[in-house]
Amino acid sequence: MLARLLSPMRRLIDRSNLAPVGWLEYKSVVRSSRAIIAIPVIEEKLAAVSGIGVDIGCGDGEIAAKICDRSNVSIIGIDIDKDLIGHARGLGLGNGRFLVADLASRPIRKIGVLFDFAYSNCCLNHLADHEVAQTLDDLRASLRTNSTVVLLVPHWKRAVSLYKKVRELPNGVSAIPEYGERQIFRYREWYHKALEEAGFKIDLHEDILIPDDQSLCERYQKSIGEPIFSLFVAHASDGQDSCAPRTKAFDIAHDNRKFEIEMLWKRSVFYWGFIAASFVGFVATEKAIGSASIIFAAFGFLCSLAWSAGNRGSKYWQEYWENKVVHLQNLVTGDLFIDHYPQRHDWRRQFAPRRLSVSKLTIGISDYTVIVWLGILLFRLASGWLQISPLIRSALLQSFIMGTVIYGISLLFRCRSTD
Repeated sequence: MLARLLSPMRRLIDRSNLAPVGWLEYKSVVRSSRAIIAIPVIEEKLAAVSGIGVDIGCGDGEIAAKICDRSNVSIIGIDIDKDLIGHARGLGLGNGRFLVADLASRPIRKIGVLFDFAYSNCCLNHLADHEVAQTLDDLRASLRTNSTVVLLVPHWKRAVSLYKKVRELPNGVSAIPEYGERQIFRYREWYHKALEEAGFKIDLHEDILIPDDQSLCERYQKSIGEPIFSLFVAHASDGQDSCAPRTKAFDIAHDNRKFEIEMLWKRSVFYWGFIAASFVGFVATEKAIGSASIIFAAFGFLCSLAWSAGNRGSKYWQEYWENKVVHLQNLVTGDLFIDHYPQRHDWRRQFAPRRLSVSKLTIGISDYTVIVWLGILLFRLASGWLQISPLIRSALLQSFIMGTVIYGISLLFRCRSTD
């Protein structure tokens, strides 16, 4: 919510342990307008909702705490400021969960929850145009059909009259508040278009005026009746036209994911044929023609290196398409790929399933093959130049066996699946 506005100055305060003049007063002013104007508006528009909601830019969790008063509501809050998230978690909301994340990294689609409603208070003005568009797109893909969305953003006229270094933009104005970074205060037409392009139907838009409330500070008393916020209430459209492209994209992403998994094994079989032939040739020539075995060792090393690199390429494209499937799944299948049950098993059970990544294990084996061939090649070259005693040979063999055991055990821990 106010994370991008407050974070830079808060870090400065933390370093110096000195608050700038007016900083605490400014925070108090923002809180008063939120409590008297913003929170009642959002509560009113979400009065009939139930289920799981997402608070985009949740700040210190004050609004989430109000919404969570109802037993039939749960909230997942997202904010970039870890200090504000820490405060929100300190509220001890049993039906609230708060995550530190930057909206630019598209966390909504990564949560993997199909939400029943969403709201945001003064957050989108901190984002660039493309970040707002992708946030709305991710939100639409993560909402149930006809779910309610409430967006509250600062009114552009307020920014023009109050803030410094105002610049005109095609879609609104940008300005710098008293404390913080430059923000974008957009016209309502831009938000209308962005919401519709993301697949929302707008139910209500209105300007929220500063009320004649004596509990407001002098800063607002001087501007009674002037617009302070723009309110947008929309719902996730169930129109077939808006869903069809995403459904088609989901099918393409899912097919490509399966294709990359299939190709991982086909490429492995391809390289293993050359690696096995190299090993057979090395053993055969090592006994008959010693110097010729170096050629087979070098070829085996090269094939193993290509196999290892190819596995990483396959893994990249597999995850690339998996991320797209996760992004689009809620519109088609729900959170099918997010359920990790069962997650844990008794480690003492020999045949219990484990959450290990098969592709990571394959990469680990290919890396080990590279190391083995490199070791054979170097040892064979050294044997031609140096006289290696039986004692050194024995020590090298024992080191190899010990290294193999350690590497094998490390694979079991480093190849755990995180998907």
